[in-house]
Formats: sequence, C-alpha cells, structure tokens
Amino acid sequence: MKERLNYIDYMKTSGIYLIVLGHMFPCPGTNFIYSFSVPLFFFISGFLFYQSDSFNTFLRKNFYSLIIPYLFINCISLIFVTFFTSSFSWEKSVIKPLLGVLIGANQGKMSVCPITRPTWFIYTLFILRTSLYFIPYKKKILFLTVLSCISIAIVLNRLELPNLALFNCFSVAPLFILGIFCRKNIHIIEMYARKSNRLLCIITTFSLLTLLSHYNGYVQCYAHNYGSNIILFYINAALGICMLFLVTTYFNNLSFKWNKTISQGTILILGFHYLFIIFLNEIYKTNNLGITMLYALFIIIIIIFIPIIQFIHNYFPWIIGKKANTN
Repeated sequence: MKERLNYIDYMKTSGIYLIVLGHMFPCPGTNFIYSFSVPLFFFISGFLFYQSDSFNTFLRKNFYSLIIPYLFINCISLIFVTFFTSSFSWEKSVIKPLLGVLIGANQGKMSVCPITRPTWFIYTLFILRTSLYFIPYKKKILFLTVLSCISIAIVLNRLELPNLALFNCFSVAPLFILGIFCRKNIHIIEMYARKSNRLLCIITTFSLLTLLSHYNGYVQCYAHNYGSNIILFYINAALGICMLFLVTTYFNNLSFKWNKTISQGTILILGFHYLFIIFLNEIYKTNNLGITMLYALFIIIIIIFIPIIQFIHNYFPWIIGKKANTN
C-alpha cells in the first residue's frame, strides 16, 4: 500500500478552499487565488499518477473515478436547473447542455450548466491521464513533452477557440508532468524542505506571487485565459504550488479526520459548491455583506460538505469515484 502523505491532503483541502473562495468573492484577491489554485490540482493529480496497470485496467479505473462522478454531477445539476428555471425548452435546457457535457464544453451555445462549469477540470484530467499513460518516465521525453505542450498552448491561446476540455489539456499538461517529476524526486525535495529556512521561503514565494499575479492579471484556465503572459502563468503556478507545499509540510505529522474527508471529497465540492453559493446568495444577499460575514459563509459551505462527503463515502462511494469498502 502506498504511503499516505498528510501534506497532500492538506494541499487538496487548501486548494478546494481557494477555489470556492475565488468563486464567492470576485475581488482583487481573485488574481492571487486563480494564479495557482486550479494549477495546484493538476500538479497533485500528476503527483498521484501511476501507470502500474495495463491500459485497459487503467482506463476502466479512470472512467470509474472521473467520468462517472462527472456525469452524475452534471446530470443532477441539469435536473436542478431545469426544475427551477423560469423558461424551459428541450433544446436549450436539455439537449444542448447534455451535448456540452459529452464533448466537455464549458462555455458557449452548447455547454454544461453554468453551475457545473468547474467540472471541466474532471473531463480535462481524464483526457490528460489517458494520453500521458503512453509517455515514458524519462526526463528528456518529459522535458520535450512539456516544451511541446507549452508551444501548442501559446498558439491555441492566440486563437479564438471554443472552450473545450480537449484544448485545455495542452496548457495544464506541464503542471501535471511537474507533479510526476516531483513525485519521482520527492525524497530529495522533502530533504531540502526540512533543511531550508521554510518560513523565509514561504514569505519569499508569497511576496513574489502577490507581485507577479497582480502583474499578470486575471486568469481563467477553463476559458484559455492565462493572464497577460502565459509563461508568467506557469511561473506563478509553480510559486503557488511551492508556497503551499512548504506551508503544509509543517503539518505533515498531524492527521485530522475532517481534512482527510474533505480531501477525499474535493470532486464533490468542485461540482456542487456553486449550488450552495446560489442558495446563500439568495438567503443572505452576499453582495451586500461585509468581508467578515462573507468569509464566515464560505467556511459554512465547506463545513456543510463534510457530513455529505462522509455519507456518500460510506453508502454511495461511486459518486466520488471510490470503490465500496468491502471490510
């Protein structure tokens, strides 16, 4: 059995916190949050990526862990939107959104429901994992793959393309591969982290990220918008990942059930947090609240998910891409 790294759970939990926070509060801090929150999850996915199975087994596992939850989240959300919408038509309310789900479109005339737009990550990750299964774990090949993907991403970034998960793969593949590289060298990285002045490194990376994210501007990975400079996007992503890694390694010896629960259910939070934001916005009118109350509501959303994730993990684990516990 692979060793469970507590700091990975903390990184996943912190990442989903930031994604929900970014979606709740469109404010200047959003540039900082978006600069690395989504890249963080592609990095972690690469870090946890293994090719030990045959391709058929690998494909089946990934379909079960990614596509099944993706379809469930989008179908449930589509039913919800259809039920509560004031105007209904089969074409706009059902057919086009369903086609959008199938082709991984997250914006445009034929796309998933707006409230499940973040699920582009799941679809993109499935394509990415399936494609990179065939890439050998050799430094030169991985380096050439990164250069090729960045080059293609730069070209695609200049074209007015539809927001399809397939096109997103090229821009996020370098982050996924960075995760693979770090896992291969994790003992060396952990050693340097322990020997370094972590607090100074955290302050330095945070300061650089604050400055550079402000300079690069607003980032929307799903819409192929990487700020003013795509290379700066990668630099900021690496800074954010490094910063969060250094912070979470402080707590690696501490294990909390709530943290593990949130880490296991990030796919559920990713898919359904917009529904909670809409409900809270209708109840409290969040645009009119002070920042303290907004943060309190944000924490409430995360807390609400904990018992939901626990229930689903125990009784319907397939919803979050897990297998039933046979013990």
